[in-house]
Amino acid sequence: MLYGTLVRLADGRVVPIENVKPGDAVASLDIPGLERDADYPAQFDWLTTAGINAMTLRAATVGHVRHGEHDGFFVINGRIKVTFEHPFLVRRRDQVGFCSAELLRPGDFLIRHDLSEEYVASVQRVDAPARTVALLVPGTNLYVADGVWVHNQIVVPSLGSGSSDSGSGGSGSGSGSKGSGSSFGSGSGSGSSGSGSSSGSGSITVEF
Repeated sequence: MLYGTLVRLADGRVVPIENVKPGDAVASLDIPGLERDADYPAQFDWLTTAGINAMTLRAATVGHVRHGEHDGFFVINGRIKVTFEHPFLVRRRDQVGFCSAELLRPGDFLIRHDLSEEYVASVQRVDAPARTVALLVPGTNLYVADGVWVHNQIVVPSLGSGSSDSGSGGSGSGSGSKGSGSSFGSGSGSGSSGSGSSSGSGSITVEF
C-alpha cells in the first residue's frame, strides 16, 4: 500500500500505514477456510459462495513491516492507492474471494471494515513512482486499508516477528502481471469453505 493509506487499529483509530510498527494491534478478520501464513499466494486458492456471514472481526498483531518503492500504482474509486498486485477481499456476483488491484473490474464489490460493501466504479493506473509499505499480519493475514479489507500479501519466513526492513518493488502492466492473481480467474479458486485456526491477539477488543 502507498504512503498515506489509513490502516485501522484494533481500538478503532486510523493511522497512516507508514506509522504502523511491528507489535501494533490492528483490526483484522478471521476467514474460515483461508490458509494462513503460507509461503505462496494461498489467498487466490480461496473462494466461497457462502458470503461473509462466517467471517469474524477480531484483532491481530503486526509481525513485520517492509518499506519500499514501486514503479506505478492503481487508484480505485478515486481514493484507494495501491500497487498492482495487492489483493483485496471482493464479492463478484455470488462469489467472495481475493483479487489483485489490477484485475478488479467495475461492478465488483470491495468488502468494507464493517462487512458492508463498496461498489468498484473505477480502476485507474498511474505511471509514477510511489513509496510503499507492506505489512505482515500473522495468524489472519488481513487488515483494513482505507476502509476495506486487504490481504497482507507478503511472507517473510526467514524473519521473526517484530521486524522491519526496506526494499523496492518492480512495475507491472496489463492484466495478470507477475505477482497478481484472482480467486475468480479460470482454474483458480478452490471453493474451500471449511474452517481454519488462527493465532495471535484475538483477546483484544476490536472497536469498529
